[in-house]
Amino acid sequence: MYADGTLEGGVNDVNANKIDRISVAARFENGRLNLYPGDRRVALVTRYRDGDEMVWRYGPWKNRLRRLAPVEEVD
Repeated sequence: MYADGTLEGGVNDVNANKIDRISVAARFENGRLNLYPGDRRVALVTRYRDGDEMVWRYGPWKNRLRRLAPVEEVD
């Protein structure tokens, strides 16, 4: 996925039943990753950091995710 605002650069996949197509455009706006299904102008999914948490919003639902283990440094 490229956050370039186009359907071509966005997510193009199928759902679990491998029949229904999923096509969304992605854009970074105001520090958030917004996903726009089809040609909609309103983001359906939004992800952003709020302190140490990641906020994940899908339609009317909002979840806060926190890291359970510390990040290990990679050499």
